[in-house]
Amino acid sequence: LDIIGLLEPFEEATQVLQGEGITFSLIIPSIIGLDKTLETRSTNYAHFCKALRSGLHARFQPLILQRDLILATVLDPRIKLQPFSDTKLEVESGLLNAPCKFQAKTVVESAMGDLGIWNAQEEGGL
Repeated sequence: LDIIGLLEPFEEATQVLQGEGITFSLIIPSIIGLDKTLETRSTNYAHFCKALRSGLHARFQPLILQRDLILATVLDPRIKLQPFSDTKLEVESGLLNAPCKFQAKTVVESAMGDLGIWNAQEEGGL
């Protein structure tokens, strides 16, 4: 795989994210998908691929951990928990570390608790 092949997923993600009718809920799936695509690509440019993945981490790690973006992703009926892994993956230093499904659910439960929704449900109010 050549350098252009490594950069094509970035173009695809850019096209998706600048399209018509795009919402915040597509940001996390796009970033995670981009990282997974680079992870599985076999290439003669392993150092360049690793640098691209490190760049994703440096630029987007704080973004994919933001509560509002996680909520937007999980609450979008088209996406829900799909982009999040089933279990917490081992953290590789300098590479993207996305939340797992359990962590995403915890964020949603916390937000609902902050709004008093869980309390109303437990008391039979909803």
